[in-house]
Amino acid sequence: MLATGVAGWDALARAVVLFPMMILGAWAGGRLFHGLASERLYRNVALAILFATGMFGLLRSLVVA
Repeated sequence: MLATGVAGWDALARAVVLFPMMILGAWAGGRLFHGLASERLYRNVALAILFATGMFGLLRSLVVA
């Protein structure tokens, strides 16, 4: 990706910095839901987050354009 110009060095540096945070968030989320909530609730929360992310992207593209 660096060779083709799709992503630059700044994106690689950002990924290296944010990757541990992603792992920490996944671990914390797993610990919070394990034993406290059902799989169905976990699935619904995940779908709601995905839906909100998609809507944010759509609204942002409409406002910026």
